[in-house]
Amino acid sequence: MKKYIYYSIIGLCLLGALFLYTFYRTTDTVVNRVFISVFSRDSFYQLRNVVRTIIPLPDWIIYSIPEALWVFCTALVSKNMYFSMGRYSVNCIYIPIVFAYLWEFFQLIGITKGYCDFWDLFLCTLAFLLAKKFFKPPHGVVYVFKTFTFQVFLFFVMFAIVYLSHVV
Repeated sequence: MKKYIYYSIIGLCLLGALFLYTFYRTTDTVVNRVFISVFSRDSFYQLRNVVRTIIPLPDWIIYSIPEALWVFCTALVSKNMYFSMGRYSVNCIYIPIVFAYLWEFFQLIGITKGYCDFWDLFLCTLAFLLAKKFFKPPHGVVYVFKTFTFQVFLFFVMFAIVYLSHVV
């Protein structure tokens, strides 16, 4: 797959997740606090209300799809990325799905805010399998801590994006 198509898919999916967070999720997330500080609170709320009126969405899309999109994108970015642990090479593609499962587990036991939802786990698993099976990465094997490439940079950015969804 060509690089521009690969990264366009990732960009569009992340923009979709950002759209859902911005217009449908709580205003107490970091990303929405940033938007409120850039625009006025009134302008932000007016725009949210217009979008919600024009495009009403069911709760399962609002609350489950953003995480699945993130898993999909992060799995795509981390495909063919490895790190070494002693003599072993570990494929980074498994990190996003493990992260998603841990996040849901932490919600279940009350460590993080939110609700453990098995629908989230199902969609994240589906997104992971889609990324793993059907998309060929446009880059060769990359070792995360041995070389610094755009893929490595993007890999770490993907985990920084999780902070934007944090409820403050």
